[in-house]
Amino acid sequence: MSEPKKIRGIGPAIFVTAAFIGPGTVMTASKAGAEFGYGLLWAVFFSVVAAIVLQEMSARLGIVTGSGLAEAIKSCIGIPAVRWILLALVLAGILFGNAAYQTGNILGAATGLEILSLTGEQNVDGQQPFLGSVHMWSILIALAALVVIWIGRFAFLQICLVVLVSVMGLLFLVAAIALGPNLLEMAKGLIPKAPLPEQENSVGQISQLWLVVGLIGTTVVPYNLFLHASAAAARWPDKEGATRHIRHSLWDTVVSVSIGGVITASLLVTAAIAFSNGAQLKTVGDIATQLRPLLGNWSELAFAIGILAAGLSSSITAPLAAGFATAGCFGKDASLSSPFLKWVATLVVLVGLGCAILFGSSPSEAIIVAQVANGLLLPVIAVFLLVMVNRTSLMKNMTNGIIGNFLGITIVLLTAVMGARQFSLVWEKLTALFEF
Repeated sequence: MSEPKKIRGIGPAIFVTAAFIGPGTVMTASKAGAEFGYGLLWAVFFSVVAAIVLQEMSARLGIVTGSGLAEAIKSCIGIPAVRWILLALVLAGILFGNAAYQTGNILGAATGLEILSLTGEQNVDGQQPFLGSVHMWSILIALAALVVIWIGRFAFLQICLVVLVSVMGLLFLVAAIALGPNLLEMAKGLIPKAPLPEQENSVGQISQLWLVVGLIGTTVVPYNLFLHASAAAARWPDKEGATRHIRHSLWDTVVSVSIGGVITASLLVTAAIAFSNGAQLKTVGDIATQLRPLLGNWSELAFAIGILAAGLSSSITAPLAAGFATAGCFGKDASLSSPFLKWVATLVVLVGLGCAILFGSSPSEAIIVAQVANGLLLPVIAVFLLVMVNRTSLMKNMTNGIIGNFLGITIVLLTAVMGARQFSLVWEKLTALFEF
């Protein structure tokens, strides 16, 4: 696989960053900042550390084995019935999560195009006719994603993602700095705080836990573990240089994921300042509207370009991740040129497009629900990954060390506890809703 010299130093971790910095991150981080100020910055920091730890393991697995996470799971489960049941559960979770995630990606990018097309224009009722044309923009975004997916070239995809991530990162970071954040309050927000025990009618505490799980789910995305393993195996196929490749991959992961963390933190900080007057953030478009007094006439344009770049980059990587996972489960060719992978990715794009058209009137709800779903699925996938990277028969002398296992187990336990608590709250609401 040839690569232009200019991008040879860039590894597959850019896929991960482009995937998790999507409309879900924009909406979830903004919602966290609007409702809790700087208070959930610790959750962003934890999410970044967790993503670096788990993504490094996933990339190392791909480099050493030359295959993806799904293939590794298949090779290590001897009982066929158990193997296929587990793979079916994993595959169902990945495809469901990707479809939900893709819906938010398309709607987010379409929102950016909608704002760009309607800036300064209103209908006769004084309202922007959002629903009328969001369908058209959603179709355009889906077509753009399909074009890049079907081109199927690693170098071309890298260039697209580097440009898109750079655009959104620069816009959000400059916005955060320009607003003059309170550095002392930011430092306080980095101190971990467990959500207080739920009190009667304590909607804030439920919302806080929901957003913490959402921030984790939008940063440590389960399907990215499949994506990174397969992409790393394709990027560094030379087994003789595995040690060197793993070292390169580590730095690639740290730098790329950290950039994504800075963007997420910038979103949270910007919202914390913009909504400090008690205004509420209810829709994606509110982010641009509420920033207008602070950023002037440039606010809508900057927000539109940022969320368009975020949505488009994630609209490309999310379907590819589903393709990698599905190809691995069925023993098909898991490369960017694989027709099977491209058709699975196309299916995810089309399902996401269909849901975007159906739920286009309330993109914020679809976006945040997808992040929470990812947060609930994460502990399950992370356990599989931990088991795989500790198998000597699979990893040779590249298995996890004591520190890696400690960090991995800690991440799994913490995310499992928060996910279980969130699930119990949702279950309580559902049972109360259907009580007669």
